[in-house]
Amino acid sequence: MKLKENINNAEVLHPTELAIRKEKGDIVFTFLAKKSSLFSSGANYNDPIYNGCVVEVFLFYGKKNHYYEFEVAPNGTIFLADIENINNKTHIHFIDNCFIKTNVEINGDEYRVTMKIPLTKIKTESPKFNAFRIETLGNKQYLYALNPTMCETFHKMEAFIDLLPLL
Repeated sequence: MKLKENINNAEVLHPTELAIRKEKGDIVFTFLAKKSSLFSSGANYNDPIYNGCVVEVFLFYGKKNHYYEFEVAPNGTIFLADIENINNKTHIHFIDNCFIKTNVEINGDEYRVTMKIPLTKIKTESPKFNAFRIETLGNKQYLYALNPTMCETFHKMEAFIDLLPLL
């Protein structure tokens, strides 16, 4: 699957491919982010790495108005939070103990990120998600999405899609 430009369906300047599969007790998301500056804006767990280049998965796990936000930067830094989203107002609840496994490989100006999310963290028969990429060049951010939100934020639960048919 290919990510699209998020705001107005403009040209994709930084192609991103996404593969999703089920593997043993995990859901595995693999991103290939091409033409990247590889800029990471933090080096510690739960730093605001969304200010740099990242790939992201938002995953509704069964609690009303909540979803996980998983982010990984090219340097391997992880951001993991439980987002409460009521009327498009978001509240971040940081998760102290990281429960995902990740791997990052860099090859020239592209990076591949694999995220393994345990199925035990999903408490619904109907999980929904969306996947994103932020590419940062200087002070400009380019936003890409699997299912675009058509605005300058990714935090639109109405843009989430069913996960199970894609596994």
